[in-house]
Amino acid sequence: INTLSRYNQIEITPDSNRCIITTGGNRSIGATIELRNLSDYSLLSKDKLILDGDKDPLGNPFIYLFRDMIVDPIRPLVYVIIEKTNFNVLDEFKDRFYLKIYNYETMQLVKDLTPIGYENENLKCFDISDDGRYLAALNEGKAYLKVWDLETYELIKNKQLY
Repeated sequence: INTLSRYNQIEITPDSNRCIITTGGNRSIGATIELRNLSDYSLLSKDKLILDGDKDPLGNPFIYLFRDMIVDPIRPLVYVIIEKTNFNVLDEFKDRFYLKIYNYETMQLVKDLTPIGYENENLKCFDISDDGRYLAALNEGKAYLKVWDLETYELIKNKQLY
C-alpha cells in the first residue's frame, strides 16, 4: 500500500467483508482513501486527495491528511475529517479542516459538510447515530457541538457548550 504514517485510519464496513483505510501522503503525493477486501486485502476502489499547490507566505506547501473517519451504519458512506496543513505552528498559517462524505463503494466525493467560514475549526471527534440519521461533531477550543441531519445534509445545531 502507499505511504503509511501516523495519520492512517481504518474502519470495517457494516457487512464485515471490507475495510476502508486511509494512507498518509507527503508534500508530493496526496493521501489516499481505499476500499479493500478483508479476505485477501485486494483493492476494490480508491481516491487520492489532490494537492492544490497552495503555499503559505514563507513558501511552505500545504498537504492534505485524513485525520478521522466513521462509516455510516445504513448507507455505503464514509464521513472523513480532512486536514490541510503545512505543519507550521504560527497562528497566521492555521490549518484548515473539512468534513466530507464519500461513497465508499466508488470512493467518489458525495458532499462537503464543512460549514462556510468554519474551515479553521479543528473538528476533534465525531459520531453518527445508530440509525444513520444524524452526524455530530465537536471542535477543539470553542467547544461547539455541530449536528447535521443526514437526510438533508443541513447543519441543524451549532451550539457552544461552554
